[in-house]
Amino acid sequence: MRLAITLLVLSCLLLATPALASSDGKKPEPTPPAYIAMLYNKLLGKAPDFAAWVTSTEQYKEAELYDRAKIVELNSEKMQNTYSLLTVSEPIVLDVTANISGYSPLGKGFLVQNFNDMTYFNYTYMGERYALVPNGMTKYQWLRSPEELSPMIMRETDNGQNAIMTITLTPQAADAKPMQLDGRNCRLIMGEVSKIELWSKDKTHVIWDTQIAETNASKKRLLNLYQ
Repeated sequence: MRLAITLLVLSCLLLATPALASSDGKKPEPTPPAYIAMLYNKLLGKAPDFAAWVTSTEQYKEAELYDRAKIVELNSEKMQNTYSLLTVSEPIVLDVTANISGYSPLGKGFLVQNFNDMTYFNYTYMGERYALVPNGMTKYQWLRSPEELSPMIMRETDNGQNAIMTITLTPQAADAKPMQLDGRNCRLIMGEVSKIELWSKDKTHVIWDTQIAETNASKKRLLNLYQ
């Protein structure tokens, strides 16, 4: 009876096809730098100086003197409204172009050559530099995948030289004290990776995501449990 149940569960896993697309089937838009700057301040519980932001814009600098006060008033209000609606639980979406190895039978997947413990992602807004630091990025150095997907993944990534990724993170915290990274002061935001998707070269569909890796891991756990 135990064996029959095991075979039934395994057959369901093997027949199940992981969802390889976003909810609307379209590639999600990356989070803009302005949002990252607002999120940093929101995580610290301190509203930015929106008037100072507005006076740094090209719109303000190129405006006639008699228009500038109105520009500051209107745009500061818009920024304040956006900031008020911002929630720190909203995911951050990044666009990343990475290099990946060929398929490794030993690693059961593809090695992302750009990811390591020091990986972070840069944003610049109004002259300030922000660094988004993913927690435990080495966990995602290997894209676990069935070997039969290898030819398609290599084809869609130009033999691993142009892997188009979407990384989704959940914000966790911000550091009030800037840190030196690559010789420049950065305002740090820490986040937890919730999903990684690998997209086709024409950006029309997902060719790999973390659900594939999780499905493969589930199969292996069940097989090991009943050996």
